[in-house]
Amino acid sequence: MSIAALSLAAALAGQQLASLGGPPPTWPTPDKICRTEIDAQSNPVLLDAVIAACKDDIRYAPNDAEAYLQRGVALYHEGDYQTASADLVRAQGLAPDRADVLFYLGLVANKLGNPKGAIERYSEALKRDPKQTSAYLNRGALYVAAAQYERAIADYSQALALEKDDASIAFRRGFARLQAGDFKGAIADYSQGLKQKPDSDAYRYRGVAKRNLGDYAGAVADYDEALKLSPGDAGALLSRGIAYSYMLDGARAISDYTQAIALDGSDPNAHLLRASALRTSGKKTEALADLDSALRLDPNNAYAHADRGGLDYELGNFAAAIDDDSAAIAIDPKLSAAYGNRCRARAAAGTALDAALADCNQAIVLSPKEADFYAGRAFVSLKLGHYDDAVADVNRALELGFKDSGHRATALFTRGLAVMRKSDGASGKADLDAAYALDPDVKAQMQSWGIQAAR
Repeated sequence: MSIAALSLAAALAGQQLASLGGPPPTWPTPDKICRTEIDAQSNPVLLDAVIAACKDDIRYAPNDAEAYLQRGVALYHEGDYQTASADLVRAQGLAPDRADVLFYLGLVANKLGNPKGAIERYSEALKRDPKQTSAYLNRGALYVAAAQYERAIADYSQALALEKDDASIAFRRGFARLQAGDFKGAIADYSQGLKQKPDSDAYRYRGVAKRNLGDYAGAVADYDEALKLSPGDAGALLSRGIAYSYMLDGARAISDYTQAIALDGSDPNAHLLRASALRTSGKKTEALADLDSALRLDPNNAYAHADRGGLDYELGNFAAAIDDDSAAIAIDPKLSAAYGNRCRARAAAGTALDAALADCNQAIVLSPKEADFYAGRAFVSLKLGHYDDAVADVNRALELGFKDSGHRATALFTRGLAVMRKSDGASGKADLDAAYALDPDVKAQMQSWGIQAAR
């Protein structure tokens, strides 16, 4: 028999054995396709080819860790996480010291909804290869998601030590520091990254850090840069609007919120922010319309219910205010503003003073440094005839300080009446005069809440 005939016979014999489920007599060189480098951008056709080639390799060599790894990676990129996990576990059993296998097991664990398991896998991978930047980054991201910011910062610091010129890592650490409340550290990280790479999100988050430090002009400058890079960024417009609100520039704040709503009218928070700016500017009817829009978009938005309750209270719609604040509390029982609003509305309505007092007490438990809540409780105490309690609460509110001069005026008016009703007319009159100086309409406001007083 010729050499060609012998070769053909051997090939046919191999095919016959394969058809019977048995392996060919020899294992050829591992398929190069199985070893092809693949990633998230790989063509689905290539991924299928890798899976098929690795399947053949595994059939020839059931203990080939590389084939299990490659097939597992391809399955991961195709979104078949369960099957990928099985292949990667087999690869890890065959090659327990391979950091790359453990890294992909971390990726799969996270996709399967097991972040704790993912962190454990990344940690094992880093024990075997402490220079695996991607493992630090992925573990850091999981720590951020779990609000373990200091651990995330440590991981991003390790990654930066390995990749000093990677702006994206500096941005990641900046975000973790921002979430941790380290605003100066966040600014430093974003500034470091921005020297290497302009990025609209980085400017925006640096602006948030500056805003939290009271540098509103610096924040606006960063939001301006963000909007130059991404002119249609509704988030940057909202952030700049917030900074303008802190600067008491209501017109610019409203303009930014309006532009953001034009870009994305489906965001309830944009309507909520504009409502706040409109309310501060005295445009209460327009503010109420925005709050209605916010609640149409998100009926379970506790902040929108509480804000509408507060606005209804200011407009004298006490029953509506109580309903909205009650809805807010049902959604978020820890929302102190809703208790404070409902306290004032109940007191102004004059129908449930004990319940009003309980609401103010709860608001103070939740936010013990909010002056308005002490002033609200003082108002309730005045109506109940508890004048010493009213005076003590106004004193505490004045120590804490008011954000709004109108609220300070009503608090002074409350204390003045309480003092006068205790028969100290001179001291009481001084408080009333101070209240009128801050707000000439304070008497009319108090009368609308059921308090009568002669000047």
